[in-house]
Amino acid sequence: MKISHYLIAAFVALASLAASAQNTVEASPGKVIEVTQEQLSQLVGAVTAPGSWTPVNKRPAIVDFNASWCGPCRKLGVILEKAAKDYAGKIDFYSVDVDHNKSIARQLGINSIPFLLFCPVGQQPQGNMGLISRDELDNIINEYLLKTAP
Repeated sequence: MKISHYLIAAFVALASLAASAQNTVEASPGKVIEVTQEQLSQLVGAVTAPGSWTPVNKRPAIVDFNASWCGPCRKLGVILEKAAKDYAGKIDFYSVDVDHNKSIARQLGINSIPFLLFCPVGQQPQGNMGLISRDELDNIINEYLLKTAP
């Protein structure tokens, strides 16, 4: 009987550790990391009031708002994966599925996807709706994110 209590206690402890680990995400240079609204607010910034953004990112970041059923989102995802490798260590790349994180999409006024949020360090982000080419992405990165980087 005691062994089963210990097993249950161990299972509960492992489950709570796994749950807390799922809420903790760090930037991974060279990769696009899928995050929730809560994780996004810890890593990049959060909407604190309508039209107000509180940045917390230590490196420039690009946040891709998308959905798995969206064809242009999948095309943009391939572009972002390659860009994440090319800008590893300089820019953090994140992905937010709007079907699972409707609240943040509503708060940011995102009505159409794909939608990219370009987040310089310590500044208000700028958004871009729709599919963009790699050349357009590189231009935005070099003219907006890297020029404003500390």
